[in-house]
Amino acid sequence: MRKSFRSHPFCLRSALCLFAAAFLLLSAAAAPAARSQQRPRPRPAAGVETVRPAPPSPRSVLGFTPGDDRKVADWTEITNYFERLDRASDRVRVERVGETTLGRPLVAAFISAPENIRELAKYKDIQPRLADPRLVAAEAERDRLVREGRTVVAISCSIHSTEVVGSQMSMQLAYELAAAGDDETRAMLRSTILILIPSANPDGNDIVADWYRRSLGEAWEGSEPPELYHHYAGHDNNRDWFMLNLKETRSLTRLFWKEWFPHVVYDVH
Repeated sequence: MRKSFRSHPFCLRSALCLFAAAFLLLSAAAAPAARSQQRPRPRPAAGVETVRPAPPSPRSVLGFTPGDDRKVADWTEITNYFERLDRASDRVRVERVGETTLGRPLVAAFISAPENIRELAKYKDIQPRLADPRLVAAEAERDRLVREGRTVVAISCSIHSTEVVGSQMSMQLAYELAAAGDDETRAMLRSTILILIPSANPDGNDIVADWYRRSLGEAWEGSEPPELYHHYAGHDNNRDWFMLNLKETRSLTRLFWKEWFPHVVYDVH
């Protein structure tokens, strides 16, 4: 039977648990791999976080919690939320990393401990040198870079725009990491830099959100949009990662493989 948009429930709780568990697992798994190449790496200093008002929750900005029934945030709402979180939290920095085929901003949210966010340029400089041994002059330099660096994890959401849960829950995941006060999350953020891509296909995000809203209460509620959710590639936009024809692919692969060289790339379609 052909699946429709309606047959993909948002499942916020299970998706959020999956993302958070994967982030914790991948962060923990990266450290032994680094230690296998040099002496034990000391725990980074805890740093001091400025006392600030609590960051805004998605519900306080959107008027609903991501995953609520019959609610889908469009790209303007998603980027507005991340901009608000950037202004409110010293754990979050949002950067525009490119432009979509139809001219929308393509953004990445960097989430980590405040001391890491303040020194993002330093960690960005370390990553390509560890990725390419030709850029490191000696073992002592390599060992120093490994000690000083952080585990970099990239999570990219909703390249297939009718698979909406990724882009919707990205806001909740960012909020939970920005607002958490427990020791385990703080320790994870001190040792890890998360690059969160709320959507790899913002044009499609808007196509799906607009169509879904128009369909509410109709006999065709929840059906898939009657147009390609990528202007050129449609459902095959993920396959462009070996061709690099699309603006979105070029921007994200540049971010990953020319600038940041993440240790883990977790693509959530």
